[in-house]
Amino acid sequence: MPWAAKAQGLIRERYRAVSAAAAGALPATQSAVTLAEARGIDLSAKPIRIAVRADMIEQYTAVWRRNSLPMSAVTDMRLALFHVIASAGNAHTDKDHLWHMETAAAICVADDSGVRFTTAHQIVDLADPAIEAAATACWEEI
Repeated sequence: MPWAAKAQGLIRERYRAVSAAAAGALPATQSAVTLAEARGIDLSAKPIRIAVRADMIEQYTAVWRRNSLPMSAVTDMRLALFHVIASAGNAHTDKDHLWHMETAAAICVADDSGVRFTTAHQIVDLADPAIEAAATACWEEI
């Protein structure tokens, strides 16, 4: 079962609460900074990056919201396949990761339900600094 489907309670109770607390504290933090500066307190040695924190809160909230979609039927789920455990009496423990990704992609292409999706992947040669840097940049962008 997909994590997003089985973790709805956890998402509501934990992640949403963290977003709400962080977003609620931000205006008070901004007010305290504004009042301190108005009183002549120099805060330049301790930079308060309210805008950066607000952006981080928005990003955090966006992530848990993406995983908190209502699910009342199997077709509401989105399954990103990345491993084929077994098929027709075979366990695929002897296959490499690329085989699993290619096989999962073939399953997704053959399915028109809109439930299964391929998982982005790439082969990275860690002995090649340029390839490693490109892969790192890709993941940082994601």
